[in-house]
Amino acid sequence: MSTTTDPSTVGARGSWVPPLLTLLLGVAALIVASDIPAGRLDNDPGPAFLPQLAGIVLLVASAWLVWRREPHDSMPRGAGLTRVAVTALLALAYVLAIEPMGFPTATFLFLLVEMYLVGLRRLVLLVPAALLLAVGVYALFRYGLEVPLPGIQIGGRVL
Repeated sequence: MSTTTDPSTVGARGSWVPPLLTLLLGVAALIVASDIPAGRLDNDPGPAFLPQLAGIVLLVASAWLVWRREPHDSMPRGAGLTRVAVTALLALAYVLAIEPMGFPTATFLFLLVEMYLVGLRRLVLLVPAALLLAVGVYALFRYGLEVPLPGIQIGGRVL
């Protein structure tokens, strides 16, 4: 009985990288959230709620990744590693672009590029999907949860 290995993967030790990165992100989110003031009313979760929730979700996801880890799991390499690296660089550019461009614009551009890279090539679907997601998430946070986000910047004015 012969076993074949996927040429786009390398080494089982690499399978610890995703859970560890997820754990570090969860801990970082909880540390950052600890500096954010809690809500002032009993029914107001306050601005710290979402970062705390994100940190807890990331910690649970990290535990799940460790629990379901298979001995033959491995890190991507080749084209798979390139996709991961490009996505990480896009995410970094997105985070850096939010303040100067505004949340909706930066989110729209990030989603447009990322969805294109993962295979959505039809512009008739791509552009409206990115636009609706960006505006929908902005509206949810800004008006539904009352979390201020950098708005759309046009000619030096914020809308």
